[in-house]
Amino acid sequence: MHNVEARPLEALVAGLCELDLQRCRDGAVGELLRIAAAAKPILPIALATSQPRAYTRTLLFRNDDFELLALYWPSGASTPIHDHGGRRCWLTLVDGAMQIENYLRTDDGTRRGYAALARQDDVALAPGDVDLRSNDRELHRCIALVPETTTFHIYARPLAEFNVFNHEAATYTECTPNYDKILAIV
Repeated sequence: MHNVEARPLEALVAGLCELDLQRCRDGAVGELLRIAAAAKPILPIALATSQPRAYTRTLLFRNDDFELLALYWPSGASTPIHDHGGRRCWLTLVDGAMQIENYLRTDDGTRRGYAALARQDDVALAPGDVDLRSNDRELHRCIALVPETTTFHIYARPLAEFNVFNHEAATYTECTPNYDKILAIV
């Protein structure tokens, strides 16, 4: 067992390094995230961007198998509808409140630039709750509901590209992720 109380982020990374994130039980990653979030680690994350109501992405750890990010969200900040570039993705709420709008991609993906989406449901996340995306048909939009919302995100294999969707126009755009800050926690 890793010393979660003294160093929750280091314990999270050590636990993740012991798992095969491509094949592990979803609950194993979720439990590690819940433990780290409950410890309320002090995060030296990027707290502001030059764009109002924008969230920041801070890389905490990256290897060939996964990357761990902390995102900081002012109230009302949101992502567009997006996938995760073929990676499994776990998100947990550390602080604040968040709404997840779930969408399902219903077309076969063969027409470049075209994407038919069906709105599924909305889920309210409380601190410690985990949201999982297992494939590129499971899309979501994340919305911070209160100031100073913080989330952890784990991508099974570092995220190299992803798609952003326009539900009304039935289109998507290919994107490359960026980081507002890069840290080395381990």
